[in-house]
Amino acid sequence: MVTCSACADLSVTQLRKTDYNNPYPHHSNVGELRACADASTCGTCVLLWRTMDELTQLNSSKPAIRDHPSETYALYGQFYDDFDFKFGGPTESGEPTTFESAIKIEAKFLTYNLGLRRIGLRLFALEGKPAAQHFSERCTYFDPAPDLSVQLGQKWLGICFTHHEKCRPISSAMPTRVIALGIPSSKPPRLLVTNDLQEPYVALSYCWGQGATKSLMLRDENLQSMQEGIHENKLAKTYRETLQVARDLGFLYIWIDALCILQGNKSDWEYESTRMGEVYGNASLTLVAARSSDAMNGFLRNDFKPVADSCPFPYGRVDENGHEIDGLYVGLDRAWFKDTLDPDPVKTRGWCLQEAELSRRTLIYGRSGVSFQCKTAKFFEDETYKFYHKRVFDPKPEAALGPVPGRRPSDGLELLNHWYVNVLPDYTARALTNRGDIFAAITSLAKLAKQTIGGRYLAGAWESDLPRGLLWKPRYQTRWWVNPSKAETNLAPLKRSHPSQAPSWSWAAVEGPISHGWDNRKRWPPYPIEGRPDAFMVRPAHQDHTRWTTQDSCDADVLYMPQCELQMHGRLRRLRSTAIPQVRLLDWYREQGVKARQRPDDLPPQVRDVVLFEPLAVLENETSLLEGGCPFNQVVAFGVFDIAEEFVENIWALPATRDLGLILDRKEDGSFHRLGIFHLLNFQWFEAGEEELVRLV
Repeated sequence: MVTCSACADLSVTQLRKTDYNNPYPHHSNVGELRACADASTCGTCVLLWRTMDELTQLNSSKPAIRDHPSETYALYGQFYDDFDFKFGGPTESGEPTTFESAIKIEAKFLTYNLGLRRIGLRLFALEGKPAAQHFSERCTYFDPAPDLSVQLGQKWLGICFTHHEKCRPISSAMPTRVIALGIPSSKPPRLLVTNDLQEPYVALSYCWGQGATKSLMLRDENLQSMQEGIHENKLAKTYRETLQVARDLGFLYIWIDALCILQGNKSDWEYESTRMGEVYGNASLTLVAARSSDAMNGFLRNDFKPVADSCPFPYGRVDENGHEIDGLYVGLDRAWFKDTLDPDPVKTRGWCLQEAELSRRTLIYGRSGVSFQCKTAKFFEDETYKFYHKRVFDPKPEAALGPVPGRRPSDGLELLNHWYVNVLPDYTARALTNRGDIFAAITSLAKLAKQTIGGRYLAGAWESDLPRGLLWKPRYQTRWWVNPSKAETNLAPLKRSHPSQAPSWSWAAVEGPISHGWDNRKRWPPYPIEGRPDAFMVRPAHQDHTRWTTQDSCDADVLYMPQCELQMHGRLRRLRSTAIPQVRLLDWYREQGVKARQRPDDLPPQVRDVVLFEPLAVLENETSLLEGGCPFNQVVAFGVFDIAEEFVENIWALPATRDLGLILDRKEDGSFHRLGIFHLLNFQWFEAGEEELVRLV
């Protein structure tokens, strides 16, 4: 592809002379850039224009750059010399880097405000080319080198094994069965019962699809023959490629659920499914076939098609023989375009969440490239990395929160926060082939978390923090912000599970994405401590107010919990429901002169199907509590029904904290069924109610 006149002098060497305040002049305006790109004469211009055009169309509230052809812009090089961005420096290997800095080419618009991050392209080198000796960035979906992903994996594993103390497995114990890889040319792989064997092994996280059911699986009838040997040609392609990668990385054993758990054997499945914490937590590496939706398709080949192809980019330097150092390319900046893709298939499957959370190290084959994530850092193939603190599910019984709210060790608080803010919203947005697995698919994660959080795990809620555990909300009605670059497929309205898999108060009773609390966690009421016992407005009814249920059939190791009755003391109030457009609430805030950023977080701008609640009857001594509190007559709360179609006019309301409570329906036997969540607008009126025993089913 020919280089245009605007790019004739563009090179890495030239970019090193630029910065944000002294950019490189390119085409005179966006219109000329587009014309050059449309003519397909210059690869760099095609990349720059298509990136610019795609990114500016993601935000519908901003005019697209294609509608501003006269807009002027310039380019500059963004060089990441610091070791917080590019690995290979002293913080990782103990030796100075011998590679060039990570380089990003950014476009600076001189008058146009995109309202988004700056447009950028990134450089990478082809493996085996001269530029690879100077640039460590790679691009596996473009580079034809067959072993590139394995080479990257070996490098990342070496860094983690050597330097990351936190990433080492807690135990060397192996799963009940593994596959011994054997030698392809002479010794076939075979199923091995580990007994007391302790050796490093690789676990696989993947999507079954239809292919897994058509492949060879471990069953009672072939248990003996698979211990004698396995014909690889009978395995799904994902399994064969897993064997190949594990061998290339130097491992002798792998664990794949379909080949190591007896399929169709209920007792073996129930036993093994509760041991996923040990299986993935003790693995030296989890291989994640993230980009594949079906085991028959494999995962090593990446069929990702970018909006524009990568193209050669001049280094601007010569070697000792005077030859141009070639093999350097410019391509899309995957730091932004991977966020515009639909999630990798494994991120849509329920079982895969705990596999990712429990694993100490993961080598991920995603559509945007190959990456490596451990409990200390995350590495990308473009050689950017990020150190971060991720909640490690290490057992810490000394941090347990206790049977009732009290003083909270930091580890218990941190893990609870992670559970509410990250685990449940992610898990409920994923799909399960069998809804009966709703607790089984997360049981190992719950078992491990229990050792730090403490108390029983009651059908998805922690008994040690039960009032908050009840305060989940449907994300579809109450999400705070919508990413315009992503499809809203994970924001479908909730629907009731049939048959019921959990009590009505549990998030597992519905199908669809939920989140916790009404607003951000900074506004959540504080945990009750000495001097502030009134943060929660409900209290357990049993064993000196320490237990919320008399049932013993609910806990973290229980796979099926369709029923669990809670008994608590609370202040029930009768309310009348009125559905109202969101705009009326927003208008009231505007009438009061409250600016949007000063408005309480209890009213997300994306709330749908909002309902106002006012008392069915007002006692004479309560009249003063309702005066001047709300612009809508005697409204004391607003909220949403979990399922909009389940709206009823007369409801019962149970405040759980000073801010939030549950919308309930009373059944004929006197027990209550959850219908939704509400936000208190008049705490004093709710507080004036008489405390009584509430049975929640």
